[in-house]
Amino acid sequence: MKKTIILLVLSLLTVSTIFADSEESINSIRKHQLGLRLGTWSNSGASHATLIPITETDTLRTSINDVNFYLEGFYAYNIYASMFTEISFGIVNRGDIQSSLDGIFELSNVMLNPLLIQLKFFPLLSSNSKFQPFIGAGGGFYFGKQDIQFSNDYYVQYRNSDSETDLNYTFSGGFDWAIRDNFAIELQGKYMPITFSDYFIGEKDYSATTITIGFKFKLNKINNKK
Repeated sequence: MKKTIILLVLSLLTVSTIFADSEESINSIRKHQLGLRLGTWSNSGASHATLIPITETDTLRTSINDVNFYLEGFYAYNIYASMFTEISFGIVNRGDIQSSLDGIFELSNVMLNPLLIQLKFFPLLSSNSKFQPFIGAGGGFYFGKQDIQFSNDYYVQYRNSDSETDLNYTFSGGFDWAIRDNFAIELQGKYMPITFSDYFIGEKDYSATTITIGFKFKLNKINNKK
């Protein structure tokens, strides 16, 4: 997955250079950005077993997929020239688990939520291209939570719900395509190494790569120079 992202970034740099002299200027990209990304979450960590033992007689039955739908909201602040600081919050439902223990049945979703801060650099922003590649790196918190959807015990969610948190890095690459002065479409790949210190639903390694399409609005800056 890491090699795929690197190749994607290099390809996008080449494409942007080709278009640099033929497209209308988009220096207005030097604005703050607010947007939404959606795409695929591809597991590059551990694969879950279908059955996870709890006791000698009880097990968890899992249906956790290696590819899931991913949704992420973000805000990017233009620090100066070609550099942005971005904060993002994502959500992915990895699948569901069923358990029956001591007469208590429950159905849960396995949710992961990355809360990340990155520095993002647009190396060709000074050009006149509508295609602008970028690279980013940073880190943040990865939250894993067993979200109980149904139980025949009203108080089970306060006793059996599992959760873990990991502090780790991330890096990304992609490009923007300016549609209008205040709107752009983005293609991005992001690698997220997620390794919990304790087992979460039978595994520790939840690392993943996301491939997303983003829609971003560019917000005017005070005294912005174009």
